Amino acid sequence: MIREALFLYIASPKLMLRNLLLPVLICCMQLVHAQNGIPAKPDYNYIQKVTADPASPMNYSRLFTRYINDDTSLTQQEFQLLYYGYFFQDEYDSYNSGGYKDSLREMSRKESLTLAERKKMISFAKRDLKFTPFDLNDLNWLCNLYYTLNDVENYALYKYKVSMVAKTILASGDGRSDSTGLHVLFVSDEYNMLALLGFKYKGRETNAEKKVDYLTVADNSQGIKGVYFDVSQIFEGYTRIRQPKK
Repeated sequence: MIREALFLYIASPKLMLRNLLLPVLICCMQLVHAQNGIPAKPDYNYIQKVTADPASPMNYSRLFTRYINDDTSLTQQEFQLLYYGYFFQDEYDSYNSGGYKDSLREMSRKESLTLAERKKMISFAKRDLKFTPFDLNDLNWLCNLYYTLNDVENYALYKYKVSMVAKTILASGDGRSDSTGLHVLFVSDEYNMLALLGFKYKGRETNAEKKVDYLTVADNSQGIKGVYFDVSQIFEGYTRIRQPKK
């Protein structure tokens, strides 16, 4: 079962694993068990309404200001409004491309990194987050990099952000069927969630009619063959981008 497979860990790059001799773990059986109730798909109508209300404490601008100011008192409910509410913001881009992601991947392939290179990667990841603020890959990088620099405060901050975004996605479904897939706003989040769940990606199937992706995984101790993702918002985002501007 997906929710019982959650030994969530930060997927450390190989070079960091060699240097540290162990992955940077988020010990998160609690990540699932701390969640109340049964997973349920996001209520997008409610999310759009409450985050658009300028008088509401859940107004998106207010929540987002707290997020970018590194407020670690944000609740799980507030993170749900932040992550899924991002879809309704003008800045949302379902392609989630560009920035320094290629540079980060290239640097990660190096056998070792100097202090200056690690700081450059931190700078790249933070610049990316200005355009894709909930990107699990960039948050993951920052968590790992600060860990290797023994920066306890920043490591804890980005560990919190990664785990809260992951919890939000996990609360949206169980990933066991095409009707209960995990809801994501970006294709990259599918692959990042697999890594956080400890699964190795094997293949991908897309059902455009149902707006579902199915990612198969390599053999694992849980006996899980694959994980379903609901990508309806991504499809809607593609449609929005293709629409002519008024």
